[in-house]
Amino acid sequence: MALILFFDYNPNSHDTIRQLDAFPYQLDECWLSGKMGQIGESI
Repeated sequence: MALILFFDYNPNSHDTIRQLDAFPYQLDECWLSGKMGQIGESI
């Protein structure tokens, strides 16, 4: 998970990570909705 987050943050590999569907979209949803404390419940 840490490597996925690292490479997603890197502008050179961000698009590749997203195209491969390697990034958990539930994490994006929690981040955007302000529910980061509930991340364990949604994955």
